[in-house]
Amino acid sequence: MRVPQKQLKKWLEALRSGEYRQDRLVLQNFKTKGYCCLGVACKVLVPNYDKITTFDGNNILIGALPKTKFGAPKWLTEIDDDVAKTTGTRLSAYNDIEGFTFNEIADLLESLYLEE
Repeated sequence: MRVPQKQLKKWLEALRSGEYRQDRLVLQNFKTKGYCCLGVACKVLVPNYDKITTFDGNNILIGALPKTKFGAPKWLTEIDDDVAKTTGTRLSAYNDIEGFTFNEIADLLESLYLEE
């Protein structure tokens, strides 16, 4: 899968910035102000992400990953599956189950998708 390098670098920078609190099992948790790695990508790459209303009252759920009709880049809607095809583990699982930090996830994404 080809990932636009400018968008990838913006996401990697956000993951490493320390600006986003890491959370699990949701794209965004409004109570804790936390995000999963994919939620950070949505926050920095999807126009009008804050207006998406698919949530349970407190969280934007991981299953609510915005589709291209909401302005999400096509590659972003497919990256969770693509990482699983390559590594055997979904990107969301690295965040939610494996306990990878945002820095470790950024390193993984960099190794898989950043072109030299």
